Amino acid sequence: MHCGVAQRREEIELTIAISSRCAWCLHSHQAASAIVPKHRRGDAEPVPKNGDFSICVYCGRFSIFDKGTIGGLRKPTPAEIDDLDRDPIAKVTRRAWLDAKLKLAAKGTLQ
Repeated sequence: MHCGVAQRREEIELTIAISSRCAWCLHSHQAASAIVPKHRRGDAEPVPKNGDFSICVYCGRFSIFDKGTIGGLRKPTPAEIDDLDRDPIAKVTRRAWLDAKLKLAAKGTLQ
């Protein structure tokens, strides 16, 4: 499993950081990034666009970038949740979040 995760991590890239608020736990983030395929990066630094997803480092839930909402993120619709459940990049992202939380818990530094 970890080999597959490492290979997929090489194929994704974080976009530039912006401030946001998790749509689920309402935690304010001083930086947030959409997770996008490298092929979408191109030559310019990509900016999160409406519909890109992000994961909260505190609660681990996915939110969707939406410039029309307070905090810049909204909860995904049922259709978007289905899409996230099938998206290989979302799966890698969730696995990386879980791995990080498990490592912090093992060290006794989980908040």
